[in-house]
Amino acid sequence: PGAEFLNDVTAAADGTIYVSDSKTKAIHKVENDKASVYLTNLQAPNGVLAWNKTFYLLDKGALYKVGDGKKLIKIAGALDGNADGLEHVAGDDFLATCWEGSVYYVKGDGTVEKLLDTRDQKINSADIGYDAKNKIVYVPTFFKNSVVAYQLQ
Repeated sequence: PGAEFLNDVTAAADGTIYVSDSKTKAIHKVENDKASVYLTNLQAPNGVLAWNKTFYLLDKGALYKVGDGKKLIKIAGALDGNADGLEHVAGDDFLATCWEGSVYYVKGDGTVEKLLDTRDQKINSADIGYDAKNKIVYVPTFFKNSVVAYQLQ
């Protein structure tokens, strides 16, 4: 209801679907075939991930998990402004991208390490994919019309 620019989507193990709406600055959810607004008053929501019975989201330059009572718990900040893609790596660690061309490794303790920065080459990094078995990160370059694969060490 009221969606204007649906951006990223994730499905939880129980079948609940979460979708970010970058224009209305909200998160919508579809549960038992019924759509509703789940979170509002965000700054710039984009990347979403349902993992291990927890919902995570990228909002502006930070990674959050949603706790009891829909409370946003900040895991890490210091990401470039337009955080975009989000993938789980292992344990409490994640990969996050920023639209302008940065890829980050975010540890559960809030430590952030920039793995890649292609802003000078004007290569964007939108949503990402991660192959956990082979530890390969797939980064779409958007306007460069390609997907680049990187081995995660």
